[in-house]
Amino acid sequence: MKLKHLFTVAASAIILASCGSGSHKNGVALEGVLATDSIQDFVLSYAQDGDIQKYRYINIKPDDNGHFEIADSLLPAEGVHATLLADNAGFFGVWLEPGKTAVADISGTPSTGLSISYSGDNADINDVFNDITTTYDIMVYTPQDPSDAMTKEDALARLNKERKRINAKVATLKDDKKREYYTKYADLLSDRMEGFVIEDNAYANDAEPLDDPAYQALIAKVDPNLDQSLETAMVYVWLRNATRGMDAASIEGNKAQMDIIDTKITNPRTRKALYNAIANSFFAYQKPTPEAAAEFIKLYGERAKDYPEFIDRYTLVAQGVKEIKSGDQLTYDPTIQTADGKTCKLSELFGKVLYIDFWATWCGPCCKQIPHLEKLVEKMKGEKNLEFVSISCDTDVDAWKAKIAKDKPEWAQYIFAPGEGDKFMTSMNITGIPRFMLFAPDGKILLPEAPMPSDPKIEQTLQGYLK
Repeated sequence: MKLKHLFTVAASAIILASCGSGSHKNGVALEGVLATDSIQDFVLSYAQDGDIQKYRYINIKPDDNGHFEIADSLLPAEGVHATLLADNAGFFGVWLEPGKTAVADISGTPSTGLSISYSGDNADINDVFNDITTTYDIMVYTPQDPSDAMTKEDALARLNKERKRINAKVATLKDDKKREYYTKYADLLSDRMEGFVIEDNAYANDAEPLDDPAYQALIAKVDPNLDQSLETAMVYVWLRNATRGMDAASIEGNKAQMDIIDTKITNPRTRKALYNAIANSFFAYQKPTPEAAAEFIKLYGERAKDYPEFIDRYTLVAQGVKEIKSGDQLTYDPTIQTADGKTCKLSELFGKVLYIDFWATWCGPCCKQIPHLEKLVEKMKGEKNLEFVSISCDTDVDAWKAKIAKDKPEWAQYIFAPGEGDKFMTSMNITGIPRFMLFAPDGKILLPEAPMPSDPKIEQTLQGYLK
């Protein structure tokens, strides 16, 4: 099964007729029928406490008739907004509330796509929430494959049209509190999609999205203490703007971020999520030295004392930080394989200056580098002592094969053998992709973090190591 998101027919009518009355089925928050064949992975996922750094995934196993159930006991007591994912064919939103039973009828085919209809408890809410979820889909407005992207003008026009339609639908909810909640939720999620469009356009033009007045207008609407701001991720945009100009890699910069959270954030769920985000960002994106990691953990231990689980988690991360420098050798030599299943060690590729792209099909920023890499390969194809290699971190081999079959890249393509990617990434202290590295012919690391293909300096950088 291929999960694009973070998501037998004959008996289905009989089953739904028996469970679609709207009455609660004891101990069951969700039941229904997956009325289609060939779905390999069927998953319910949700962000715990609204924290996008902490997702829970529940595998769903329908019976021979396609019937499935999710127990109350698997969900938070206060209820949760979740996502149902069925391979690449289905991606649906659902509100689950212990003590009530939502009923979902999923039909269609993987080739043409799946659709969902709700009955049972909260059917009106689920119809609205699912429409919001599928309409404001990040894959629509910032697709992984740049060739599928809309222009900025077309994307904003589509968002404006959809915003009007969704607002009209939310207005049909009869419960005043629910109508108010989902009106704000839909508005913020539409804003987040608009923000993604602005960000993509700005980065493509080497500009800072926070300089865009339209982006600032979106941020000005955010109340960081609303649950909807957390659940739509707009609070993270708000924090980035509030801490603009601060050095996120420095201890003083991180202290300043924590000061803002402590003084401005009163929502306990949001405060907890932001403290998690600060530490995750520091280790995943700032690439600290062992000394900086230790200093950060000392500060974090003092300021995040309400979250001992985070302190324990990131203390372990800090202890594993090591600095990979120019001149170092591979700390782990992984097994990689080609699309036709041939395997070799990474070290077997040495012999020329090697520019390696570590990427994955599910990584949007990775895929956006591919057209730039294609141009770079074409520009430098006369350099006999230089070789370009892409190594995929995908665990879904079929998704990787489909992507390279579509793109037809003219440089070497490999994928990590099962289990090898995690070992290599951990050993080399690589915490995020896309990641580009440059190796000397003897296998020594020339640049542990080489410029990306989109960087104007990349050609000059490569030429400097070919002299």
